[in-house]
Amino acid sequence: MHVVFPKPRIKESFLPRFESHLRENGYPDVTINAQHPYEALSGGISRQTLRLHCMQNGEAVDFIVSVEHTHDWPHKKNFLPPTSILDIQNKMADAGVPTPKPIGSVEELPDGLCFKIKPVIEDAHYMQNPTDEQMRQLGRLVGKLHLVGMRLDVDVAQQCEAKEKSKPPILKRVRALSSRLASNAFNPNGPSWKDVAAMRNNKSKALVERKDLPNGILHGDLNAHNILLDKDENFQIIDWELSRPGALLHEVVRTIMSHSVVADPDGHEYFKPDQADMFLQGYNEVRPLTPIERKEFPHAMTEYTARAAVIQPLNHHHKHAADWRQIKQDVAVWLRAKHPMRQLQGQGEMVISPA
Repeated sequence: MHVVFPKPRIKESFLPRFESHLRENGYPDVTINAQHPYEALSGGISRQTLRLHCMQNGEAVDFIVSVEHTHDWPHKKNFLPPTSILDIQNKMADAGVPTPKPIGSVEELPDGLCFKIKPVIEDAHYMQNPTDEQMRQLGRLVGKLHLVGMRLDVDVAQQCEAKEKSKPPILKRVRALSSRLASNAFNPNGPSWKDVAAMRNNKSKALVERKDLPNGILHGDLNAHNILLDKDENFQIIDWELSRPGALLHEVVRTIMSHSVVADPDGHEYFKPDQADMFLQGYNEVRPLTPIERKEFPHAMTEYTARAAVIQPLNHHHKHAADWRQIKQDVAVWLRAKHPMRQLQGQGEMVISPA
């Protein structure tokens, strides 16, 4: 639960707004299908995604419409408002990052609703069981995204400082209660809610906020559902709503784990080191990791898997709790082979020996 505002409902009064906005942005002859105007694709507490069915010159043409509460973004630390997200996505598209360029955005006041209209990617599908070459291409794509993100002329610091830095007390209580309920409902024998809360507040979560590492604009959610393949098998990145400034290494680690952990036909998840290697190879071809990033990479991977081994078994989507404990071990073996390291006696620091 990340917000307490009600889910926005699409009312008939919104449809003329969509229609007039499309006409003002390059679609002068468009009309919304009166019989079947839209269908819901997904919905959350604060955002809904729709497919808008229109007609243009007698032919069917569809658009993706994202409707969200602008009240939501101030409660996400260091995240950006919808107007800035639109600007970032446009600049990414202009710089050659494959993403569908938004047609436009309108912020409705005083009701606090913002809608964003995007073109439909025809015949798009998710990347399932990626090949080694696809992982290499994905690494190159993320490297390019980060290079653009480092150059973006967006004054995000001022926007973040202007936001509320602390979440409302009610949200803190809701989060603590949901953690406790999750530990009891999904895994009675798992870690206590206090253990989960401590893990979530661990310093490892602050990797994204480290200023001593190279920073830039991150996509924020490069999971398998936000990276599509079009009809020509080219990548398309969607859903930039979680874009934010932060350490690039944070997104490298998360993207590796999102796409190198796969499931077998029985639903068991496991780590594929070859795919992680191919991603890193492609990434370094476009944006080589800096010395400090190479040094911190094993730490970041170890901390990520340590947190995941605690948090993921509480998620009811993960049927096999032991999988992530094994994944944690497999990642450690991969790191030792790729990044030799030794533990300092009497200290909790990890020293990376020269490769």
